[in-house]
Amino acid sequence: MAVKLNSKQQAQLQFLEPFGRQIVTMSSTIEQMSAPKCDEQVGRNLLRVASSSKVQCMGLGLARLADNLGQLEALARRTGGGLQRLRSMREVHTALKQAYEVAFKAASTAIVHHEEEGAAAPEESSAATVEGQ
Repeated sequence: MAVKLNSKQQAQLQFLEPFGRQIVTMSSTIEQMSAPKCDEQVGRNLLRVASSSKVQCMGLGLARLADNLGQLEALARRTGGGLQRLRSMREVHTALKQAYEVAFKAASTAIVHHEEEGAAAPEESSAATVEGQ
């Protein structure tokens, strides 16, 4: 039996499936930034990916992912190196991975219609009141 998804879930899945690879790329980019002789281009690549992905997430209704990408974007815009910046990037990236897993699970799970639930509930409650009398 095929899982039926609504159009919003289908659009989210079309974005989320390739986005999983981008998350891995972001992780390697953050680790490259920890090198002592890191080029500024590496930081700009992370900024570009985070910025474009954030806009797509906002359009698809993936607010938690968009918030995490916004934080990562803000950290990538900061100047200067330092362990605190890298630690913050790693923490935000971990939160981004968790948000991705939650969003992917929500987008790939079929939603039960409220009409079907509403139709079954009154019948059960009316049968219980008849038996109680």
